[in-house]
Amino acid sequence: MGYTKGEWKVEGKKILLWHPGWSDDRKVIADCNQWDGKEAEANAHLIAAAPDMYEACKAARKWLALFGEHTPIAFGGEPELDGKLSKALAKAEGK
Repeated sequence: MGYTKGEWKVEGKKILLWHPGWSDDRKVIADCNQWDGKEAEANAHLIAAAPDMYEACKAARKWLALFGEHTPIAFGGEPELDGKLSKALAKAEGK
């Protein structure tokens, strides 16, 4: 997966990538100005969380591969979990 690494932060309705090595320290990843108010802010935070959620999905799939879908403590034995994770990862990877 080749998404832009770094710390994604929300500033107003924009999602910025912060990188200390850049001359201007940050670049705009996305701008949610087409939405109003709380919806724009919610969209911005969701987009900014995408890299972390992507990595969490990959880690969860690895865990499931090791321990199986029917582990009652962590996931309540949800049989569709691997499929949901696979679908989310495929969507994030443009597949």
